[in-house]
Amino acid sequence: MALTAEKAEAIGEVTAYGLVPGGLFEDEEALEAVGAGTRRDTEIGYIVVEDSLGRTLGAYAKDVYRVVESIRHGERDIGKVHARQLSRARCGPSAAGSR
Repeated sequence: MALTAEKAEAIGEVTAYGLVPGGLFEDEEALEAVGAGTRRDTEIGYIVVEDSLGRTLGAYAKDVYRVVESIRHGERDIGKVHARQLSRARCGPSAAGSR
């Protein structure tokens, strides 16, 4: 079964809800426990958890091809683009066409 947008949103919502106590009390063990549960879903390719300032608290990726490219204007670095793609072996027929 391919990961659908609806399922991805549901997993994101459930994961976010589960992270509230760990986030409020800065409890890394609680945050890891929720992340571990989400990572068990075989259709999840990656998870990134950020705080309210956009800092990455944790990230996990599996079977993902990741590219990071600098955004440049002349010689000046003005940002970065992060692109990820699940390996084709993990994408179902309907998921491959929607990426």
